[in-house]
Amino acid sequence: HDLVFRHQVQLKGLHIGALATAAPSLYGSLLAELTDLIAQGVYPPGAPVIHPLAEGPAVLRQLEVGRTRGKHALDPWR
Repeated sequence: HDLVFRHQVQLKGLHIGALATAAPSLYGSLLAELTDLIAQGVYPPGAPVIHPLAEGPAVLRQLEVGRTRGKHALDPWR
């Protein structure tokens, strides 16, 4: 699929489903390592920062200039 971005947004990550399909043994070892790091408290699972929907344009501007970390969600009922 062609993706058309209206704003420059840099995304870094890993498509875990593609990894599981392409390299199942690597996927398994990655999950085992992440599970150990979470259990040791080294890598705590993150929680998204939830913003009111009206703040969407401001959040997008912060994403564009790299001022955010972690996951962000917009809540239309806030």
